[in-house]
Amino acid sequence: MRFRVLALLLLAGGVVAQGTTLAERFLRQEQAAFAHYNKQAWSQAIAAFEQQIAIFPRNPRPYYNIACCYARQGDAERTATWLGLSIANGWRDAEHLGKDPDFDGVRQSQPFRGCLAQLEQARRQDPAPLPRRIPARNVAGAAAVHDILPDSLRAESLLRPQQDLLGEHQYRKQLFQIYDLRMARLARYLAENGDAPDAGEAAEVRVRTAMAYLVQATGDNEGDGELRDVAARYVLRTAEEFLRGYPSSPRLSNVRYWRAHALARLQQAEPAERALRQLLADHGDAAPLARVELCALLADHGSREDLAREYQALMAKWYEEVLRGTIRIQLAKARLLAEGIPAELAKTLRAPAAEGEAPLLYVFVSIHSVESELRLKRLRELARAGRVRPVVICADTRQRASDEEIQQWLETHAPGMPAIVRGAELFVDLWLSRVPTLLLARNGGEVLAFDPTDDELDRHTVPEKKITDTPNR
Repeated sequence: MRFRVLALLLLAGGVVAQGTTLAERFLRQEQAAFAHYNKQAWSQAIAAFEQQIAIFPRNPRPYYNIACCYARQGDAERTATWLGLSIANGWRDAEHLGKDPDFDGVRQSQPFRGCLAQLEQARRQDPAPLPRRIPARNVAGAAAVHDILPDSLRAESLLRPQQDLLGEHQYRKQLFQIYDLRMARLARYLAENGDAPDAGEAAEVRVRTAMAYLVQATGDNEGDGELRDVAARYVLRTAEEFLRGYPSSPRLSNVRYWRAHALARLQQAEPAERALRQLLADHGDAAPLARVELCALLADHGSREDLAREYQALMAKWYEEVLRGTIRIQLAKARLLAEGIPAELAKTLRAPAAEGEAPLLYVFVSIHSVESELRLKRLRELARAGRVRPVVICADTRQRASDEEIQQWLETHAPGMPAIVRGAELFVDLWLSRVPTLLLARNGGEVLAFDPTDDELDRHTVPEKKITDTPNR
């Protein structure tokens, strides 16, 4: 029996060790399948996605993509068969399925409606994973916090290479199980050793783990925000427990920042701003993250004057760090609202129209994004009414499509709109990290709104009138 257990452990280790290579094969095969999909060569695409299933059968994506191919051909029965297999293997993204144009031709069919019911039942029986509180008495004790962390971090590092193989739902489910066990063991250690020299460190690790839940929840594609809100409340609760118990800890500023970040994620703008300003006042702006968070908060909820002032204060002290670090992505919205589009880029993007006419609406899209297609569909009505002058910045973010395919996509989804094709470098120059993104701006580069709301569009756009379509260029 002992040999058998060891053999199983070695076998499991071998699977994980090969995970990266297997994941690379899996993703390469997906790219090959999409090359056929983009040419509407449905039979070849289906065969290529089936080969992807042969590499790793437990990821729901290839089943879903085969369903898309059959839906494009109007075959509702086969669509339902493969969509059902995708759901059985962990597909849970009801929002994506609900707006995916691939299924428009079969959406009203009885087999497709049956799949929607199957998905709803699956979501009830196997919902999105959430942080759960394992009773501390149910886990093993530990002599020190460093008896808890190594095993947990090792399990996490072994799981990460399998992310692309497992799919989001199953990966997050297994990752949260690791976090749940870590949180329970830390809770037991603190209950039994609250006055130990490393108790403050254990309490801080709990907050850090709660933040890890929040990072994963931010990537949740189901769109309703429930998972993110649960994780943010978990950060808030563990941070406040730490602040009550360890007010003189050297890690105090970190935990106070995480608390403010959780408040911002929960849309509690005023408490979050107060917490960030107090943190900056107490800790002498020792690190840029608090001011980055403040700038991001002001970009969403503050005045232009406050935003410009805080952004200038950040850049005056932390310019090099911002340019080198990943925090520049977090600052994209604040930077563009505070400073506008850089002058050289504004010249490149300037539209051939006189000042005083409808503002420009730069639409950054990817031809592989369903979100981009849906966003453009809504904007065409706005453009036809003459309220904005859209300019499409089109990038092939997955580098799969030919020039002809990109042009065909633009003619289908952005007819009559001026377009800058293969504009990936503009995403980089403007620090944009996702598609679609909208910038409402004047010709000179002043950004009026970033991903404008309906109210912002009403405030900044001209009264309705008809304009002449401009051909793609």
